[in-house]
Amino acid sequence: MKLIITMILSTCFIAATVAYTLDASCDEHQANMELAMRSAASMAEAAVVQMMNSNVNSQWKSAIDLIFKDKSGDRLEAIGTVKDKQMAGGPLNSNEVIFSCNPDRWVDYADPDTGAKKIGTVWNPEHKVQYEDGKTVMETCKIDCTTLFGSLAKAIPQKECLIGFTVQEYEKTDEQTFLLVDNKRVPAGPAVITICPWYLKLIKSKGSHVITDEWIVKAAKSGDKAVNAIKYALRKKPIDKLSQHFLDVTILHELTHTSFGGDTGDEEDGDNGKGYGWKAVTTLRSTYNADSYAYAGLVARMLNANPPYTVDKDGKLKTF
Repeated sequence: MKLIITMILSTCFIAATVAYTLDASCDEHQANMELAMRSAASMAEAAVVQMMNSNVNSQWKSAIDLIFKDKSGDRLEAIGTVKDKQMAGGPLNSNEVIFSCNPDRWVDYADPDTGAKKIGTVWNPEHKVQYEDGKTVMETCKIDCTTLFGSLAKAIPQKECLIGFTVQEYEKTDEQTFLLVDNKRVPAGPAVITICPWYLKLIKSKGSHVITDEWIVKAAKSGDKAVNAIKYALRKKPIDKLSQHFLDVTILHELTHTSFGGDTGDEEDGDNGKGYGWKAVTTLRSTYNADSYAYAGLVARMLNANPPYTVDKDGKLKTF
């Protein structure tokens, strides 16, 4: 199944056409993955509408100023209006995103000419994408973390739990130097986003593929009650219950790692580790951190809920 996405980078109004594909490992999850992809696209679109609105919504401004420093141009650069339509099959290219639902599709890389293995590097032979030093990430994705929603959460190291990962190769002028055009890295092929099997299983059992108004109300009512985090022990704010437990927000996060989605990273926050969760996002206030854009999309979705909600600096959801 291939769907086309039209993404408009709002700062320069340049339209780029990209497509996403679900590979065969996602067959079992196809319907739910498509629903989540559409929801992620809608959240991105809603965020850009808010960002471009000359009559700024005061609730949006208050929330978005917590997420980003006051550099609207920077944050508009990496998030765009996304719409999807059906499209016939075609060759893979650098404007394509491939979703995979099984890390076993990644294998140890061996040089095609010499057969020599590159220690720690894995390769997706189906999509011809290489992931340098990705062996540990791929193996971590195989670990079943469903028990981390319970009392074991505090006993298990964070590094042993992973929701998904994105691999995007970029052109290089030599082994160490990326090719840059307009100060941006040039993609060498399609991005591959792998969603870890345990997470898909959990999402299916909870029915939390997309955020609904009902889920927003439930999160708001949770108040200061600590969230049973996937393992990010510092994700304890009510808004975190919406970010980490929903496939559409996860997909939005991963899409921002791709070249067309802004080439973001997972920034380090000295106090909180990786830049995951409301506390880290509002501490970093970064236009480079992937989770920051996921939360921007989430806030835009909450503002469009019935009733509408916003979020305060402590991560509490409030209607208005």
